Amino acid sequence: MRLKSNHQGGTHVPAFVHSPLLPKALLGTTNHRLFHVVDVLPTLVNLVGGNTKRNLPLDGFDMMLAI
Repeated sequence: MRLKSNHQGGTHVPAFVHSPLLPKALLGTTNHRLFHVVDVLPTLVNLVGGNTKRNLPLDGFDMMLAI
């Protein structure tokens, strides 16, 4: 789905992830899946080996498998 204006819930922009913690098999790969800013916290917490179970319910999801 292509957004035709900013009033349709946001804009699609490119992004990148760089970290020495990424699995070597993912280095240099491209992914065209949607990733929302609220997904960053749960994903980063998982990446460093933590969990968010003690937090209030989060809107975001761990997107590590999509990276």
